[in-house]
Amino acid sequence: MATPEDYRRFLASAPEAVIEWRTIELYHPDFSQVWRFVADTIPQDLTLEAGAPNNAGETVAFESLAMRISDPKERSNESGGVAVNVSDLGEYATAILNEITVENVFVPVRMIYRKFISSDTSSPVYVRRLTIGGVSFNGDNSFSFEGDDTDFANKTGGQLYTLDRFPSLRSL
Repeated sequence: MATPEDYRRFLASAPEAVIEWRTIELYHPDFSQVWRFVADTIPQDLTLEAGAPNNAGETVAFESLAMRISDPKERSNESGGVAVNVSDLGEYATAILNEITVENVFVPVRMIYRKFISSDTSSPVYVRRLTIGGVSFNGDNSFSFEGDDTDFANKTGGQLYTLDRFPSLRSL
């Protein structure tokens, strides 16, 4: 099983025989299937993590797609999201976008960004669950979108102040 330590070793040593595969998984209530893509020229069969929301622990197929996935640290803007630039729309974009119905147009598309290393594909070495905010079309044949984990509607802020935790709040 691949571990974060394996990934740190991979980044530190940069072995030529080991490849990093960046993948995305897209899912939505209206989608006819879970869409999985790898930023590579060859489709890959990779094993998902045990806690995955779809096909947990199973080996699944990732279709190859001409795309570039950028981590926040690889970009100069202030956004903390993962940027995905797809250079060839192919058959997938139209099929995916046409599946979303009017009733669910405001239900966000969920994305899971995973990294695998070719020396151990038994599980990803990095997993991040995100929500897609919007899609930008950049000409006839390319588009981009950003996955972000900031979902303020479903996050709590601050902490609960109780007298047990903060006894100095008691009145004198």
